[in-house]
Amino acid sequence: MRAGRRKEFSSAYEKYGDDIPDPLDRATFENAKVDWEMRDGAGKRRWAMVRDLLRMRKQHIAPRNVGARFGSVKKTNGLVIADWTMADERKLTLLANLSHQTVPGAAASGTLIWGRQADALAPWAIQWWIGDQ
Repeated sequence: MRAGRRKEFSSAYEKYGDDIPDPLDRATFENAKVDWEMRDGAGKRRWAMVRDLLRMRKQHIAPRNVGARFGSVKKTNGLVIADWTMADERKLTLLANLSHQTVPGAAASGTLIWGRQADALAPWAIQWWIGDQ
């Protein structure tokens, strides 16, 4: 698993070294767990987002996951585009704007299943798309 992660995220490891969380480290697991106390008060909005993401994953990704294959990842000017070919041969695409700048014209083909439809991708925003058959 560590070797596969290093291969998949090789450019990140080149830039950040071993600061990338180790997928087999207990601390990585603990930091990834949902804090159930956040459901109320200040964490209510974040909890709603997590709940909606889990619902989207259950509805659109999990049924197509068995046999899915990683496709590619590209990064340009803060925009990361990653895609997978799902079991039903549809393409799942992630657009992630990891910058402080708006990225005009960021879109993928298919149906938007997460994120806001717009002519530009806002700073620190993501979109998930599933290709039509």
